[in-house]
Amino acid sequence: MMEKRILCKEHDHNEVVIKVGVQQPGGFREIFPVENVWNDIVKGRFTFYTFENGRKAIVQARTHSSSGRKYLTTNPDGITENNLDELRSCSV
Repeated sequence: MMEKRILCKEHDHNEVVIKVGVQQPGGFREIFPVENVWNDIVKGRFTFYTFENGRKAIVQARTHSSSGRKYLTTNPDGITENNLDELRSCSV
């Protein structure tokens, strides 16, 4: 399965990640809504990951138990820089 790296994120006024920047061939970055990436993961099209300070974390698709909202998270590894919330903003 092809892997794609998430480089950055955008969030709404509640600090919820709503879009992520994904590295494309040639080094370009394309911004996708979280739901698109969530669907790619669930349907097995791609594996997504973060890579910061020499550490790789696999991104997982989750659904919030009370609201049903689809979201992305990294494997818990005790290293916060790989957490999607810790990635830089795509608008910078």
